[in-house]
Amino acid sequence: MAPDETADDPASIAGLLRSYDRARVGAATLRPAVLTRSRPCVWWSLPLPRPTLLTRFYLSRHIDRSLGALERRFNAREALGTLDDAMRRDRDLCGLYRRSLRLPRHLVAALVYVVLALVCAQILVVKSNVFEELFAKIVWLPDVDPVKPEEERLTREALHLIAKTLSGSPATSVDVAEKTMEMKIPTGIFLLATVILVAYLVTRMLVPAFRLKRQLLCLADQTEWGVRDTAAGWFVDKSVGAYTRERAVFGSLRARPPREWPIDLLILAGPPLLLLGIAFGYVRFADGDAYLIALSVWFFAAFLLRTWWLYTCDRQRNAPHPAEHFQRIPPYVARGDRGRPVEGRIVPGVAALPLLAALLVPFLDNVVPNQWIPTFEDELFTVALILVPALTPWLVAGSWHRLSSTTRRIEQVRRAGRGPHRRAWVSTLLFVSIVLSPAVVTRDVRLLGSLMNDRTRRRQLHRMGVLGIVVSVMPLAFWVVLVILTVGPDTAPTGVYALLPVTATLVVFGYGTLLGAVQWAHNLLIPDCFEVTEFGRCADS
Repeated sequence: MAPDETADDPASIAGLLRSYDRARVGAATLRPAVLTRSRPCVWWSLPLPRPTLLTRFYLSRHIDRSLGALERRFNAREALGTLDDAMRRDRDLCGLYRRSLRLPRHLVAALVYVVLALVCAQILVVKSNVFEELFAKIVWLPDVDPVKPEEERLTREALHLIAKTLSGSPATSVDVAEKTMEMKIPTGIFLLATVILVAYLVTRMLVPAFRLKRQLLCLADQTEWGVRDTAAGWFVDKSVGAYTRERAVFGSLRARPPREWPIDLLILAGPPLLLLGIAFGYVRFADGDAYLIALSVWFFAAFLLRTWWLYTCDRQRNAPHPAEHFQRIPPYVARGDRGRPVEGRIVPGVAALPLLAALLVPFLDNVVPNQWIPTFEDELFTVALILVPALTPWLVAGSWHRLSSTTRRIEQVRRAGRGPHRRAWVSTLLFVSIVLSPAVVTRDVRLLGSLMNDRTRRRQLHRMGVLGIVVSVMPLAFWVVLVILTVGPDTAPTGVYALLPVTATLVVFGYGTLLGAVQWAHNLLIPDCFEVTEFGRCADS
């Protein structure tokens, strides 16, 4: 990708229109599906096909809204008597280019897609007698029998309401409204969660198209298009290229550009809402069970982390930062030694990895033994439900290998080739050991602290190292409690059973905090140790 050779004023209307035109040309050359990477070119990030449906529509709509706002601003200047000849020419340019826009033809294809999606949803709901049992086993809790009359009534009532809603008949709509007024709170929550799930599945394929639109606008100042040569995840929270020119043009007129509707973030808000609903469901049916309360805390924490990530992305998109500052905001890609990529990732995404691994436990306990492997006894999965949080280092071993590899490369650069003393795979093998995990975590966190030039941040990471000792020793409590319950289950104190979910919660949250601390240190050290690539380029890596 070569930079634009036209060294015009960033606040000029002509430069903004040229950026828009390059984005439109780039969108016109896209095929129905384009292969792009969501992360840098590493072995676990393969190019995936991303549909371009509605990309040109999103782009044309964005340009029309921006130029329409500029025209209205110029008209206000003319009404106030402050419009000069140069501004009048710029207004004419905006009007001429707006008239060149037209609604893309593939909008009809989008409408067909929506109709087909609704038909699929209708078939899914009408065949509720086939999917109802599986839905109940996925949604309801391990200690709640899905065939109880109350739960069965809730499931059938919600599914029948959805079937009536999707039918589109005015008479059934009246029935749905009357039935909704009589609905109890648990039934309403389940109905709302099911509607959110169906809406998310229907609209999820529109997210890549919107992000491709943003990627084209961010690359609009480049003479050569490199959509396939960049990491698509780099553009999720950044607004450069044509966005920078928009801020400059509107800033010269003492205005702000129209706020871009975060369509992709709104669609991706569906899963967090489902996590929140599941958390309330566990609280509703916990009935004093400590483990179910712990599960509700896990789901609620996952909701908070995902919501935090969505809010951070939306804030960064609309923040008035200079263009060069965006290169250091994670996620970003840096070119390390021998051209291998080093990536900086968003801290909440890394901190949520142990939590997401732990959330697989109730799903497996509900679905696997009862649906596809009926020969397994539930007691085995009950034991797994308790022990999997103790094996958190095993579940996040792959992420720790990536973090450890980056730590070794940073150490080698900071110490001018002296070190590291062991390879990343050795650190990973030591990390998955419950006994040696405290030493491994503490050593890496304190090492990153010693590589910091800022004394305050160095002390913060040293305190995190102390926390690593406490958190990593927690899995040993599982084995102690398990031995007590195995040797003398009748003589064991009642409070011993409550230690399992409490310790599990501390382990999951603790490891999430430690992984987030390591990633936070990497985000601060990588730009000082390696060359950050422009626009998330990874083709040369």
